[in-house]
Amino acid sequence: MNVAAEMRQLMKSWPLALALIAIAASCTPARADFESARRSFNQLSDTSRTSITLALIATGDFDGLIDFGFTRRFFNSIRSFERREKLRADGVLDDGELRRLKSIADAVYARLGNRYYTHPVTGAKLLVPREMFDREEETPEGLVFSRDDKNLSLSFVSFSEAARRFDELYATLTAGTADRNVTYKRKLASYFVATGTFKGRKFYTWISRTGDSSTGFTVSWSNAWDDTGRKISSLLANSFLAEPP
Repeated sequence: MNVAAEMRQLMKSWPLALALIAIAASCTPARADFESARRSFNQLSDTSRTSITLALIATGDFDGLIDFGFTRRFFNSIRSFERREKLRADGVLDDGELRRLKSIADAVYARLGNRYYTHPVTGAKLLVPREMFDREEETPEGLVFSRDDKNLSLSFVSFSEAARRFDELYATLTAGTADRNVTYKRKLASYFVATGTFKGRKFYTWISRTGDSSTGFTVSWSNAWDDTGRKISSLLANSFLAEPP
């Protein structure tokens, strides 16, 4: 599915998007194993599948990527939501479960104040939960968002290949130091990700190749904001548009 296009449309009209999926879900079976649950999910429209994924990110049950589709991890995230809400944990969301999921997700996203920011150099787009930050400022590399209480910060940056090569950035940002402990890193041809702690705060970094530059973001948060930080990092990873649409 075209995740970038779906994401932009959904975040403009989030409450409506989730409301539309109840009709399709009303035809799903009462009980399901993984394969039948996957078939049921894949029969939904692209908009419906993306809506459910975004909602599960909001509830804190899913922290993966939409592009991977209906994996075992995604199946278990639906069942996690169902168990916590004392629903039938079959991995299939009926219309009543979807209404409950929508109610919780609406409340979360209403607090975030999501809006897309465009990087001034590369044109890449990042969905920023603007209401979570007290201030924003421009830097030579892009934009920085911060809170006065230091519980959450976000940088949206770009580096030309001449200044900082992609491979060099990966080596630097995934290297362990006295201040940085990297717990996960993965490098692909088009992007890399890294997670860990830096000066006592958790962080999530995503950097993509963007033509003759590298563009991405780092979100970091305090231990006290762990639940919010994990949700926001998943939302950012799924909404980041490295190439202009």
